[in-house]
Amino acid sequence: MLLLDEPLSNLDAKLREQARAWLKRLQADLGITTLYVTHDQDEALTLSDRIAVMFDGVMTQVGTPHEVYEHPATAAVAAFVGSCNFLIGTVEQMRADQVDVRLQATGAIVSVATTEDWLPGAPVTVAVRPEKLKIVTEEPGSRDLNVLDTEVVTKAYVGSRYEYMLRLGDIAVQVVAPDGSLDGAVRLVFAPGDAHVFPGASGPSTEVLDLMKVAA
Repeated sequence: MLLLDEPLSNLDAKLREQARAWLKRLQADLGITTLYVTHDQDEALTLSDRIAVMFDGVMTQVGTPHEVYEHPATAAVAAFVGSCNFLIGTVEQMRADQVDVRLQATGAIVSVATTEDWLPGAPVTVAVRPEKLKIVTEEPGSRDLNVLDTEVVTKAYVGSRYEYMLRLGDIAVQVVAPDGSLDGAVRLVFAPGDAHVFPGASGPSTEVLDLMKVAA
């Protein structure tokens, strides 16, 4: 077994990317089981066949990179593996395989696909990845989509995409989009199946809120 404990931590970004590809090829060529410890999410997702996410020495979730990223077991896993927005709310009602949640930030109701039963009034957190959100300037055609009124606070060009920070009530929401011309009041759209709901209320980080206040 090959044991690697953050072996690329002292390399710059370009060298890290090249070294990841080299390690992946080496591991495949040798066919050797490798245990790779890292705090870098990209390394974990690109190098692993299976990922174990640990908090305080306890494995919270074990699965393939796709399973861990697309179906996080807890809000903590969703926050640690990739970027994620967290919207605090309370359960309004259950409808077949969906739960309606009233958001604390705006009072709007969003629907989230779920396989669990949720009691009305229960505090929950809706988690949705930035790439699952779509910014539109007009009313979407489908009534099955969640639509939230937001406002562009900041945007940054990062080569292949633009990263937006939107104001949703008193919180900030991160979104990625190919269009860099969006500004002012916009609508945020996502499908019920593109979000997750977790028990309890764990809000966005203080750092994100502070950034939004500075930008405003």
